[in-house]
Formats: sequence, C-alpha cells, structure tokens
Amino acid sequence: MREADPPAQRSPQDRATDAAPAGAAGAGGERSGWPSLRRLASRLLPGADDTADRLAAAEAALARLQAEADRREAELRRLTQVDSLTGLPNHRAFARQAQAALDRSARHGGGIALLLIDLDGFKAINDAHGSAAGDQVLTAVAQRLHTIVRATDTLARLAGDEFALLLEDLHDEAAAVYAAERVQRALVQPLDAGGTPVRCSASIGIATSKNAPGGSAQRLSQRADIALHRAKAAGGARFQFFDTALHEEVEETKRIKAAILPALEADQFSLALQPRIDLRTGAPCGAEALVRWRHPNLGWIPPGRFIPIAEASGQILPLSGWIMVEVFRTAARWRACSQARGLPLLPIAMNLSAVQLHDDALRGELQRLSQEHGVPPSAIELEVTETAAIEDIGSTADRLAALRADGHRIAIDDFGTGYASLALAVRLPADYLKIDRSFIAGMLTSRGHAAAVATTLALGRSMDLSVIAEGIEEEAEATYLRARGCDEAQGYLFARPMPFDDFMEWLTVQQGAPARARV
Repeated sequence: MREADPPAQRSPQDRATDAAPAGAAGAGGERSGWPSLRRLASRLLPGADDTADRLAAAEAALARLQAEADRREAELRRLTQVDSLTGLPNHRAFARQAQAALDRSARHGGGIALLLIDLDGFKAINDAHGSAAGDQVLTAVAQRLHTIVRATDTLARLAGDEFALLLEDLHDEAAAVYAAERVQRALVQPLDAGGTPVRCSASIGIATSKNAPGGSAQRLSQRADIALHRAKAAGGARFQFFDTALHEEVEETKRIKAAILPALEADQFSLALQPRIDLRTGAPCGAEALVRWRHPNLGWIPPGRFIPIAEASGQILPLSGWIMVEVFRTAARWRACSQARGLPLLPIAMNLSAVQLHDDALRGELQRLSQEHGVPPSAIELEVTETAAIEDIGSTADRLAALRADGHRIAIDDFGTGYASLALAVRLPADYLKIDRSFIAGMLTSRGHAAAVATTLALGRSMDLSVIAEGIEEEAEATYLRARGCDEAQGYLFARPMPFDDFMEWLTVQQGAPARARV
C-alpha cells in the first residue's frame, strides 16, 4: 500500500486566503466581478509585506474610486438638468419644475403663469456676427433676465434663443403682464455681440394655470407656444396671452392644413376669374385667376386663410402646380369660346408663390403646358409679390428675365407694401406694377396713401410700366385714379370673381355694350 504524499508547503499568503470568510470569493477568487482584496492589494501596493496593511490600503483605494464615481455621476445628473451655456435650468429640469408648481397650485391655491420668451432677430445676429458672438448675446440675455426675476420664479433656457419664466402664487393676470413688461425693458439697452453693440427685442407668449386642463405642464407649454407664435406673427416685440379664440384658430389651422392635399385629390378647388378694366375706355383688358376652395364640412375657405397655411406647411408647391395647370386649361377653353362666339382673347394673370418662383422646374413646366394646351406664353401673365421676389433679387431677376423672354408678361403684385419696392421696380424685368388695395382704400382720405399712389403712378410712367390698381370698390376711387393716369383696375366696382362660364357671359354682355356703358 502506497503512502499518501506529504502535504505541500503553503505560503502565508495562501493561508490567509484560506482563512477568508466563506462566500467572500466566487469562482476564481472574485467577489461580484471585482478582484479579491488580496490580489488588489498586491497590485496596488506591491512593496507592502503585511496583509492587513494591504487590505486597509485596498479598501481606502476602493473608497476613493467609489467617491470619484459618485462625484461623476452627480455631475452627469447636474449636466442633464443645466444649460451649459447660461447655467440656467434646461428644458428637462424646467418641465419637472413646472409640473411640480402646477401640483402645488392644485393643492394649495395660487395661480401659475408661464412666459415663453423668444428673441426677435437673433438668427440675423448669429448670421452676421458668428455663433460665438451669438452665444455671448444669449449669455448676456440670461444674466439680464436673472436680475429681474423673484426668488420664487423659475427662469430657464429651453433651446436656441428661447427662454421660459415660470411665475407662482399669482392672484391675477396683471402680475404676468408686469413680468412681461420687465422682460422687455431688460432688453432695451444694446447687447454685446463680439464687440459690436446689437439690439434684440423679445416676443412673449403667456399661458396661465387656467389654460392647463388637468394640471398638465405639457398643455401649459403648448398653449404658451401658441400665444408666442401669435406674438411673432403680429410683428414681434410684444406679448400675447393665450385665450379660447386663439386656441380655436389654431385648431382650425390644423384642420385646414390636414385637408389641403386631400382636397386636391378630391377636386374641391376651383378657379374664378376677375376682370381687369382699361380705365381709359372701360373695356375689359384681362383677367386674374383666383383660387377658390369649398370644403364639404368647413364650407368656403377664403384664399387669405388657406394659402398662408399651405405656404407654412410646405404644401404650396402642389397647390400652385394645380393652379398653373388649371390656368392653362382655362386659357384653352377661352380660345375655343373666342372662336365659337367671337369673344376677345385677353390674357389671364396667375400668381407665382415664392417656392414656385424659385423652383428650377418652373420654366420647363410652363413651356410644356403651353405646348400641350396650345396656349402661347403671351396669353399667361405671371404675378410675383414683393415678399416672394425679395428673397433673392438677383436670382429672381434672372428667372423672370428668362420667363419674359419666353413671352410671358410680368407684374409686381402688392407693390409698395414691402421695404424694397423701388429696388424691385428697378431691378426686376417687369411690365406692370399693381398698387395694393391697402393704399387704394385710404387714398381719398389719407395724404400718406394718396402720396404712395401718386409715387407709384409716377414711377410707372418714368419706367414705361403699366400700373394696375387693385380692389376698386367705389366710383370715386376709379375717377380719382383715371384722372391721375392709372392704366388699369380691378375690383368689385367692375365685377366680382366668377366661374369661367359666368365670366364668358359677362364678357359677351361687355362686348355688346357701348364703350361708356361698359361695366
């Protein structure tokens, strides 16, 4: 029988390991995925001989590591709640604080007001002076706003150039008005943008806790945002309270926006023609194509309502494309009626949207439709508003010159309503200037409006451009313009917009009437 081998000699370190409490190490001598304290001590303090010293040092090192991890975690939590540029609470922190404030208001009473503050013209400052200067402006705005808030108020930067101010314990809306006025006064003095002084006003949308059904901070923010957009649309540098009528308007806008493309597919749009009259002879000399929309549930929706919505929602291009096709179809029908009934062939004017004007496919599409329907370009006049043309005058001039070379005549619509009317008249290749209705309506009673009309007429004569007056509703207006050499006019005084068949009947009556009895 063979004797068992004698036990192997074990080191003090091994015996210490054996003496470790049960469950201190798992497979491979690890605890919860960490190296054993003994091994860690050996790595951290290779020169130490005493096991207890190694253990104490390892525990201290682990404590330092844990403290550092806790510090970094706390810093990360702070960074997720603080705007790094201004040091103000960010949108996450503000949403949580706003909800907590609403909850307190529901329990203890006292009103809440949320002010959304958007800087007017900040993009222009950023573009002109650079993002570093823009950041400097935002930081200065945050500092100024911080000086005017109460200890109980919450100021935050939500994103970009948008700030928020939450007011608690309000008894009436007057306190919110006072706060909005303080914000606006704080921004009166110039701000430093990289060494250049700049001015920056603010638009403010205000919603109160009574505008937050169910005590929802998200609802409160949405409604303050609606009010902010209204303040922006009104020209900025003002504040606007949310109210029920504003909410209803926004909801209607949503319905119209959602209905535009389905309406195109369902053939709900139609064209109407409004005659243009030669003021010297009283004879019809053209027509403007105007789009009409009758929705089965919403009824007649005016162009002034749905066209801006189509532009803002990116749906204007398909709508403008439909109008363009219908104008050519209408012109082709007119030519057929002219041959059959001996009616005069007059040009039809159509408006080009800003998106359409700058679409590279526009010229080719006009050429295609001209050939397809047998309608010469001279039969289709193109109108562009100052707003559409001013986006890029150089590009607009080149595009209009090409269209004019194809045979289309060009009109500058709503002339005088923009900030660069004279520059447009000089640089754009145009045939007509159309005086906006806003000037016509006041020219008999306002010296300023009369001067604007007289200036446009003089400019037209000096540049050999015909001048068309829009929105004539009274005989006195027509007489005034005729005496001052205005070439053409359109408006309810002569005829309302009408469907094609009605227009043909009207044109037949006009053709048979003596010159002085027309319209």
